[in-house]
Amino acid sequence: MPEPNELVQALSQDSLFQQWQQQHPEGYLSHLFCVLAPEPQNWELGHYDPATQLITVFAQHENGFEIKPADAVFKEEHNIVEKLEINKVQIPASRALEQFAQKKEEYFPKEVLGNGFLVLQTLHQKICWNFTFITNTVRFVNLKINAETGAVESSETIDLVQSRK
Repeated sequence: MPEPNELVQALSQDSLFQQWQQQHPEGYLSHLFCVLAPEPQNWELGHYDPATQLITVFAQHENGFEIKPADAVFKEEHNIVEKLEINKVQIPASRALEQFAQKKEEYFPKEVLGNGFLVLQTLHQKICWNFTFITNTVRFVNLKINAETGAVESSETIDLVQSRK
């Protein structure tokens, strides 16, 4: 699995990205996204343009990157899309995956995990590896690991189906 700084460097050399950057000078890296089903897939790098309030995703593939159409941001209205400062990431993706594997039993001992995804993003001024998986009991489990310190920032379990009493 390539590390985020390697991906950002490779994307900066890509002609599609360079053209996009010229057209969106205020745009900045907002996140990296990877499906974990069951092994990590190719990364997608999201760039947010505050002028348009849209995110453009650059998807990694064997021959470089492809650009996806700009899309609305999935966030609560009062939240801002924070810049991801990739140079501050101290915990590599491989180590974050290992740490998640170790911590999942501590935080979600009764859950059997299915497919999931990983997002590297800045939340409330902290860079986090944000792991989310669906379980066989139709829940989402989420664990955020600080990408600078390795500390667990938060964990939660969300029931997708509410039972009737």
